[in-house]
Amino acid sequence: RGQPPLYLAEGEHCQQPGKHPRGVKNWREESTTDEASIRQWWGKWPEANIGIDTGKSGLLVLDADQYKDGYAGDSLLSERDEQTPTVLTGGGGQHLWYRLPSDKQWGNSTGTLPAGIDIRGAGGFVVAPGSLHASGRTYEWELDYSLDDLPIADVPPALAAILDGAAKRCSFTTGRRWDGTTTTTAPDLDGLGVSAALRELITQAAPRGQRSETDMRLIVGLLYAGVDDDTIRAIFEHNPIGTAGKFAERGLDYLARTLDKAHQYVDAHPTPEMARRILEAVMFQLAEYDFADLVPAELQPANGYRSNETHRAVAQAALAILHDYGKLEGTISINQLMERTSRGWDTCKRAMLCLTWLLEPGNKDGAKQAITYRLAEPWRSCADRDRVHNRGGEILSRSAQLPWATHMGHDAFVRSLTNITEEELDRRVENRYEERLSAIWDNKREIETGVPRPLRHVPPRIDLNRYKRRLEALIPSAGPAVLLAIDAITRHGAMTRKELGETLFKKKWSISRLVQRGLFLRLLVEGDDGVIDLAEDWQALAEALAPVMPTAGTAAKRKLAALNSRQSYCEAALKNPMLPEEKRKALHRRMERAAKERLLLAKDEAPALACRKATISTMGRPSMPVPLTADIGIHTPDRNSAASRLQDAAYWHQIGSLTPAQRAWVEEANRL
Repeated sequence: RGQPPLYLAEGEHCQQPGKHPRGVKNWREESTTDEASIRQWWGKWPEANIGIDTGKSGLLVLDADQYKDGYAGDSLLSERDEQTPTVLTGGGGQHLWYRLPSDKQWGNSTGTLPAGIDIRGAGGFVVAPGSLHASGRTYEWELDYSLDDLPIADVPPALAAILDGAAKRCSFTTGRRWDGTTTTTAPDLDGLGVSAALRELITQAAPRGQRSETDMRLIVGLLYAGVDDDTIRAIFEHNPIGTAGKFAERGLDYLARTLDKAHQYVDAHPTPEMARRILEAVMFQLAEYDFADLVPAELQPANGYRSNETHRAVAQAALAILHDYGKLEGTISINQLMERTSRGWDTCKRAMLCLTWLLEPGNKDGAKQAITYRLAEPWRSCADRDRVHNRGGEILSRSAQLPWATHMGHDAFVRSLTNITEEELDRRVENRYEERLSAIWDNKREIETGVPRPLRHVPPRIDLNRYKRRLEALIPSAGPAVLLAIDAITRHGAMTRKELGETLFKKKWSISRLVQRGLFLRLLVEGDDGVIDLAEDWQALAEALAPVMPTAGTAAKRKLAALNSRQSYCEAALKNPMLPEEKRKALHRRMERAAKERLLLAKDEAPALACRKATISTMGRPSMPVPLTADIGIHTPDRNSAASRLQDAAYWHQIGSLTPAQRAWVEEANRL
């Protein structure tokens, strides 16, 4: 009678028209697939919407309201995770349908997920396609994402981890109130190792007007001390803070809400130990994901994603830097990534641009400015909270000791390169010359005929300097793909080629190639049954073989480049006459640290310098011993060779007088 069809009868109005179950007192019990009952309902309310009981239907529906301000769910799901039936809601959001595991009772969740994301599972319902929204729009299937187009996918691992953590926290509280009967054993406060201040809060009732604040302060302190949720409940059931406090009046629901708020605070302000455990869990779990599904499609090349190993190495290095800080947020410079991964500046820079789903940049990028990165919100929840907070629990992962973490910057694994002979190089040069000549003549004929056709690309000349290390090498380098295989076998044990391909997300031909490389270098062994395993002494073999590989010296070269960049930055900054004295002193200290690191790097390379019969040049006169006076620096005019760059290890001519460490190095260099 003049009212929109979504409105109910008189006295039946609700705050969410179109989402109100009609004609039933308890929809959770009365929802059904019985055809007779459904026909009776349709006959009575032919204009009603359609509701689906998600729990009874075996569905878990993710409600993504992307139109809301502060929406933070972009990095929760990968492109592969979104390949499931999807409904476009009348309000402008999306319902992504997933299969609810039979052994899970994940319910409705609105506070444990990124902003703008809700869940409907056991005990919940969603409005089905064909229904009318209060806005006047209808719910409908997204194009090519209906039940006829796609099967219902399994719940994504990242989402499952979040829901498991939320279910564990609320399992003993949700929907129940405490009647004064204890259901737990009295905890041993001495064994918990809590501070005297927390013990005082536990053993006395908080005054009225301060009870909520006191309970919150206590729970936060207990979480920081590593106490789990079940023990916190026991503390409240057996001590005055609970039995004579607000918990006794409000019950378990009150404790659940307070616990959840305390967890949110602790998650936002983790201790260094907690932050390190979260980062360890992330580093361990990254091996289970295919980066091709995580890197945004617009940042992947059109001919296919081929940067898996590089992106994994840079991600591992960036997380390791935050791990060293003991924080989930911190500055990460390209120099740091270069030193840890032995990759180039541009390579590390491009990789970080592709890893925003994992590490979100905070400040704007500057020419030489270290950017602040923070671990993306979905990944902060990938580790179970109780295990992260419990300092006495088992270590979440062995990620810091796994081969991928310890050897990703090693010369043997930094890059995949083959050695080459003089004959092979001559053939390549000759073939390239013929290609260039053919392209030049074809283009000349096209220009003379005047036909408007695109000219052929003229390939560049082969840079012989790029082949110098490959000519000197005796064997090919192992490369990062072989290291990933070693890491996977260390994690999961010996496996077949097919299993290795599934674990590393690689195709058959790619796995065959990396296995052959590993077998050739004897880093891997293959049994008669076709099972691939590690050589017992693979680490010693890698150390022994690295000097005769094309990538020999790459790690030292990258470290030296990073130190050079750091030195250049300090020199440029010190030219500013308006620089405060404190900042000036800090830059001088930074230059001194860089000088010491360059000195250590040069000392490590001393045997190689001796083998090349290198000498230190001073005052512009080569091959002359350096006089050890207190007011002279060292200068190497010729920096064309790697040896010369290492000899000039600290740009001592910029520093001035020799330090004791520099004096010792000069003596050693003169002796060599």
